Amino acid sequence: MSKTVLGFDIGESNLKIVHQGSHGVEIHSIQMPDNLMQDGIIQMPHMMSDFLKNVKKEYNLPSGPCGIVVPEELVVCRSLTLPAMTEKQLEVNLPFEFSDYISGEPQKYVYDYAMQEMICNDDGEPVEMRLTGAVMSKESVTNYVNIFKNAGFKLRTLIPQEISVTNIMKSAVAAGRVAADEECCIVNLGHRGTQVYIFKGEEMIVFRNLHMGGKMLDEAISENRNVDVYVARTHKNKNYNKVLEEDFVQESYGRIAVEVMKVINFYRFNNRESTLENMYFMGGGSNISALCENIAEINDLQKKSMRELLPANVDANADMIGVFALGVLLQ
Repeated sequence: MSKTVLGFDIGESNLKIVHQGSHGVEIHSIQMPDNLMQDGIIQMPHMMSDFLKNVKKEYNLPSGPCGIVVPEELVVCRSLTLPAMTEKQLEVNLPFEFSDYISGEPQKYVYDYAMQEMICNDDGEPVEMRLTGAVMSKESVTNYVNIFKNAGFKLRTLIPQEISVTNIMKSAVAAGRVAADEECCIVNLGHRGTQVYIFKGEEMIVFRNLHMGGKMLDEAISENRNVDVYVARTHKNKNYNKVLEEDFVQESYGRIAVEVMKVINFYRFNNRESTLENMYFMGGGSNISALCENIAEINDLQKKSMRELLPANVDANADMIGVFALGVLLQ
C-alpha cells in the first residue's frame, strides 16, 4: 500500500471509502444525500464538505493523506504510444496529445500518466513507450482540494477509474493472483453506467463505458411498482417483495448483458487467439447475483468475484462496491 491512508470514490448513489482498519483494509459504502452529486459533478461543494466532515467523525477516519477516483465527466484518459523520451520531454508532449480533448489554454489543465511498457530494440535501447495519459482542469482539481480541506482531509492524489483498476491488476500480477499473460474481463456495475475492462496481465487492452447501470433498474422498478425512484432504489437494494425476480427487472438485466456481450464479441473477433475465460464483477450491481450470472452466461465466461484479485489484507467482508477507491491506495 502507498502512504495514502484513505481512498474515496464519490458516486451519485453512494460514497465509497477505503482505509486500513483493525480487520485489514476496510471498504465502507455510505448512501449519498439526494441531489448532492449529479452526472459526476458535485452540485453543492459546501454541503459535500459538511457531509464528508460528518462521515469522518462517524467512522473515526484518520486525517492523513487521502486520494480520490475522479468521475469520467471531469477527466480524459487515453492509451498512448510515443517514441521513447525523458520525463521532461513527456511533460512537454502530453499537452499536444490531448489538444483535441481540451478547450482553452493548455496551462489551465493538469497532465499525468502511468507507464505501461517501454519497448526496446535488439540492442536493448528504448525506442517506444506505451502509457496511459490523463488530463483534468486545474479548476476541478482545486475544487476537490478545497472540498476535502474544508472537511478536514488532505487530498493528495486524484486518479481516473482506468488507472485505479490498472493498479489493482498490477498488484494482482505481482502477487501471483493473475498470470502475467492471463486475460481477464472486469465488469464494473455502477449506478449511472457499466464499465467493461479487458486486461492481459496488468495491461489494459480494452475499455468501454456503457451508459446503463443500476439507475436503469431503479427506473424500471419505479415505473412498474408506482413508487418514487429513490424508494425504488431501496426496494432494489433490499430485494423488497422479491422485486429483483420480476420480469421487468430481468428484462433490464438482459439489456445490460447484451451491451456487454457486444464488447466481448468485438474483442474476440479481433483477437482470434483469445483464451479469455473469467469475468470479474465489482460495483454495487455485483451484489445482484442474477445480473452477474446473466452477463457471464451470455458471454460463455466463468463468473468470478473481484475479491479474488484483491490484496490479502482486504477485509473478507468488504463490499465490492468500493473497489475503485481501493485502487487509490495502490497508487
